[in-house]
Amino acid sequence: MRRYSHTSVMLVGFAATPMERGVRLTWQTASESSNLGFRLWRREASGNYEALTFVPGTSNSIGIRDYAFLDGTA
Repeated sequence: MRRYSHTSVMLVGFAATPMERGVRLTWQTASESSNLGFRLWRREASGNYEALTFVPGTSNSIGIRDYAFLDGTA
């Protein structure tokens, strides 16, 4: 079993867009190394953070990858 000591992601864009049914999060990466994915969090008005979801990554890639998540509870 191979163990990875770090994860490297080159993020090239991120946006949060209000929608009729929530907030759509979109982001792009230019490269990923040993990336299992992205855990998305939201900060509540109280200052606490709430885990929203986990979006799988591509593990290892070079080139633009697009990701999106609709937070229907926002």
